[in-house]
Amino acid sequence: MSFDWAGIPGFEFIQDPIDYETRTHHSNMDNYEHLQIDDLKQAAIIVAYFVY
Repeated sequence: MSFDWAGIPGFEFIQDPIDYETRTHHSNMDNYEHLQIDDLKQAAIIVAYFVY
């Protein structure tokens, strides 16, 4: 965001707000049952593209 404020183009990975503010996010209740597989696949593809 500091780049945006300075008018410099940049990119950032922003957390989708879906289920972000729930009690299962980064707690002892955060487990595999709450994963969103399609979102993880999409994020993996995007990050792999940037790394490549």
